Amino acid sequence: MKISRKKFLALTGLAGSSLVFPGNSILAGEVNRAGKGDVKKASITYKKIKLELGHTWTISRGSTDYKEDVFVFYEKDGITGIGEAAHMTGAGQNADRTISELKKIIPVYVDSDPFEFYELPDRVNAEIKNISPAKAALNIALFDWLGKKLNIPVHRFFGLDPNKFVYTSFSIG
Repeated sequence: MKISRKKFLALTGLAGSSLVFPGNSILAGEVNRAGKGDVKKASITYKKIKLELGHTWTISRGSTDYKEDVFVFYEKDGITGIGEAAHMTGAGQNADRTISELKKIIPVYVDSDPFEFYELPDRVNAEIKNISPAKAALNIALFDWLGKKLNIPVHRFFGLDPNKFVYTSFSIG
């Protein structure tokens, strides 16, 4: 089945990710927020998805007709934040490695207050020191959740102007 990433995300947002992709799950118990009150359980699930490309991707290292990415779903208080782990295969990254790394760091996220996200990097880097699509996907899912929880776009959460952007580069295959 061929589906664009944009359409996939739109469909999962409408259908509810937990119904579409039950995937693997690690549930958090009650979180003690040091006198801030009890927090409802959070869950983080992930799903490896094979994305069929519309055109064959060819660069100097080879060609492919698909890409395996890992989607991460941070769910709490009836709200689901979605993140995606894309991989640089030239750096030895792949979906299975990402899932292995997710298993190591998911407990850090489920045991944390999502509004204290600024404390997560030090704790996560103690588990995985290198660049990691797993870390990126969890952060994206968490920030998506925070934006939805506060009912604001993520760019506003960070005080960014959507009309200003950072130039990036990408490969054209």
